[in-house]
Amino acid sequence: VEALGRATVTLRIYFWLDGRAHSWLKVRSSVIRLVKLAFQKHGISMPDEAREFIFPQGVPVVMLDSREAGLGRHPKREIKATNASPSDLEAPSTQAEGGLTSEARVIEAQAQQVQPLREDENLLEGPGDSASSSKKAEGSLPSSK
Repeated sequence: VEALGRATVTLRIYFWLDGRAHSWLKVRSSVIRLVKLAFQKHGISMPDEAREFIFPQGVPVVMLDSREAGLGRHPKREIKATNASPSDLEAPSTQAEGGLTSEARVIEAQAQQVQPLREDENLLEGPGDSASSSKKAEGSLPSSK
């Protein structure tokens, strides 16, 4: 427990993983989702911080008949946050998280395929720049006046 609020308990969860095999961002997302799901399954709600408003002069209240006010009752609708089945949500990784694997090896493989720059090649060339003008400027700094 990291902190106790008026209506909340802040938890800090530590976990270790092999960063070469797993993405810490994806694992973090999975841990948050699984902890939230476990809380929901066990009836642990996550309330907002309690707020109290004080009106020293009071607040006038006028009761209206719902038919007069045009506030007909609407049947409750069940809102589903996702189309995923409960078993999909309990999986270590969902389709949205894209697996828990790290992209480090893919990035390293791509880096191995990069060709080094030729001596006359300039990746930062702008309009009107050329390799010859960049060679002239090489080693000289602009003077400040």
